[in-house]
Amino acid sequence: MEQTTTSCARILPLGEVTPWQRPRNEWAVRLGVLLLLCMLFLPNLGAFGLWDPWETHYGEVTRNMVESYDWVSPWWGYRNKIGDQGAQGSYFYSKPILIFWMEAASVRLIGFSEWAIRLPMAMFAILCAFFAYYAAAKVWNRRTGLLAALIAATSPQFFMLARQAQTDMMFVAPMTVGMLFLLLALFGPDEGAVSRRSFIAKQVFGLCVFLLATIPQCVILITDLSLDKNYEGLPPLQRFLLGAKDSGVNHAIVYGLLVAGFLAWHLVPMIRGSVRGRKLSPEQRDLTIRRTYLLVFVTLCGVASLGKGLLGFMLPGAIILVYVAATRQWVVLKALEIPRALLAFIPVAFPWYVAMFVKHGNGFYSRFFIHDHFNRLGTGVHQIDSGTFEHFLKWLGVGMYPWVAFVPLAILVLSRLRLSLKTRDNQATLLVFLWFFFSYILFTIAKTKFHHYIFPALPPMALLIGKTLSDLARDRGVVARAGVLLAVGLFVAVTYNLSNEPQMWRDLVTYKYDRALPKHLPLSADDPTSEDKPESCQSDAECRPHKECTPENTCSDTWETSQFYQHSTSTVRWALNQDAFLYDNMILFWGVLGLASLLLMFFPVVRRAGLVGLVLLGLTQTGWAMSYYLPMLSPHWSQKNVFEDYYDLCGDKLKHVEVDAYEPIIKKLGMDGLYDYFGATVKRVCPYNITSWLIVWRGETYYSYNELLPLEKKNVQLQPYLDSINPMMMESAAGCPQPRQLCPRRFFVFMENREANSASSVASGVNAEMAKIKKDGGSPGHAAYVDVEKWEAVKVNRENDYFTLFQVDPVFKKGADTCGCAGATLP
Repeated sequence: MEQTTTSCARILPLGEVTPWQRPRNEWAVRLGVLLLLCMLFLPNLGAFGLWDPWETHYGEVTRNMVESYDWVSPWWGYRNKIGDQGAQGSYFYSKPILIFWMEAASVRLIGFSEWAIRLPMAMFAILCAFFAYYAAAKVWNRRTGLLAALIAATSPQFFMLARQAQTDMMFVAPMTVGMLFLLLALFGPDEGAVSRRSFIAKQVFGLCVFLLATIPQCVILITDLSLDKNYEGLPPLQRFLLGAKDSGVNHAIVYGLLVAGFLAWHLVPMIRGSVRGRKLSPEQRDLTIRRTYLLVFVTLCGVASLGKGLLGFMLPGAIILVYVAATRQWVVLKALEIPRALLAFIPVAFPWYVAMFVKHGNGFYSRFFIHDHFNRLGTGVHQIDSGTFEHFLKWLGVGMYPWVAFVPLAILVLSRLRLSLKTRDNQATLLVFLWFFFSYILFTIAKTKFHHYIFPALPPMALLIGKTLSDLARDRGVVARAGVLLAVGLFVAVTYNLSNEPQMWRDLVTYKYDRALPKHLPLSADDPTSEDKPESCQSDAECRPHKECTPENTCSDTWETSQFYQHSTSTVRWALNQDAFLYDNMILFWGVLGLASLLLMFFPVVRRAGLVGLVLLGLTQTGWAMSYYLPMLSPHWSQKNVFEDYYDLCGDKLKHVEVDAYEPIIKKLGMDGLYDYFGATVKRVCPYNITSWLIVWRGETYYSYNELLPLEKKNVQLQPYLDSINPMMMESAAGCPQPRQLCPRRFFVFMENREANSASSVASGVNAEMAKIKKDGGSPGHAAYVDVEKWEAVKVNRENDYFTLFQVDPVFKKGADTCGCAGATLP
């Protein structure tokens, strides 16, 4: 096929390249890498509840999206007013849409569960580490690729965020994979001689990535974007344009035309040549492959923009500009074919943002762009930590343990680079370094600092360390040995730091850094879940579900009969009961193993054995953290088990609402075994209200399916709740003249677990508000409380150090008429 030689063809690749020679057994190695990553990130993915506040915050937005069938406008919070306070709920403008779409798709596929909420993060992490191998193996060599993938996958911040349903993996993973394909486009080997089958496979892969990022968005616009506005009185042309703007169908047509235009630009030359029977020359074939890599890069920058906002494309763009300025290779900008890139980028990144502007206007713009972008960067909104250049050194050190030991050596090796525009290896390494350096500097100067904000700098550093260690295997020089000695000192320092603070890994991914380590960890089935005095009993029937009456006539209060044990896997329960896995024991094991491995690496003849030891350290800490460390803390950082108590106490009155949105595809296909394995549930609704007092974490909304009544200002909202919401129509006793009547009912109170929040304080608060209602004879619920003497409260959850639950019941006056509320029952 004839094809005009463009400036891009003369520019790409950068530097001299050699033809791609597939290493032996490459497909087997790729499959092995993929399987290993799946084994690291997928087991026990749903073995413990979602953590507060972020996993449950985003999870609830997803749950509402699935239930409401509105995939354009995210929503969080209770929709109705309680008292004269404004409603808690509102449109959720704080985060972009990617995490919610991915989680919602997962819920529709496998059902509503922790598995479904976390699965997208795990899959993105797997793909990120896999393509780190794929790209690094091609740009440098297989050993570099393997090390880069293993270093990334076994770095604590990476594997912790792979199991936390937060936006960070949704941003960093697609951006990282996009940058890896940019590396392949600029510095990858000459692939002009690949087989026809391999060539077609690469084109299909690139187009599939592009179409998967565009076509589903058009479908969502068609089904979920429509505004019923009246433009009467406006001129006909203006009325037509405004009506067209409000229609998702019209939006989809515009983006569909852009997609079609790009496909024509990309494919027509090849199709025309194929029709004429002409073959691509090796040079043209290599250029086409590189353009496909650039398509993947641009597409994934658009996906990253849906994951985190402006940073999704601005950070890669800034990195490219810094690289171009540093090397003075301005022709790179021409090689990127910016008009073609924009034609691909717009239908990926723009549809949801434009739809939100159309539907919500300035409210969305002010919150999303001004507050959550520019103010976080410049003024420090939500700031709970501070520091300058050194701040993230600590958290990158913890987040890349044990591989952080080689950061100084990697920087040392970079300082020895002799830059040459014809040296592909050096230029690729320089781009990766600038990727790391710019990411680190950007988040260092940002005013708002969460520990996980340094995550974008981790993948490029993993690549740099992988390249350094790969070269170190052949390096017998003094610099290499000095670097290993430096690594020993840094490793010992970080290990000592970790040994003194068991929550440092937790602090990589969650909030409230000053929160104390829970006192009651599930490290033995026989250990009590709390210091609370167990309830007395005479038989098992007097204890709550799953509890037993002990010979001491108290209800069992150990982890073995806890909600946590009931809802965790046998693997997790077994691991938590093994003393060998205790935090101090594992830190000691890794310290000894890491130190011995580093000392071996000082001697070139056994350097590979030392490297194998470090890989073993990384793999064991990843498995331990996923199946031991996170589950160990989850009974306290998650509200799941508190709400399981609530649903159990509802007993046979608990309703399983058969909402079609909660029936996943696997169940419709008859895969009930898989449905049960993933622990999926339908919506559960209890006739006994659950309220929250003076607390807004997020899990209470998610785990109650947004049925919880939030009393954020208890002093002004408790009375309206007791007066207008709590009383309900109940069935009168048989033979009573009225069949139904308005009566008070049991309800539950969810609170933070503090000494001041006792059962007596809860009952006192409720009784005080009931007294006001009784005094005001004209209030709506006055008649419901005529025969009520008082309310009594009892603490019903004793296995969470941070959150707790109280059951509150009305106590009727002695001799109360059984035709009144004393004899009424729930319908």
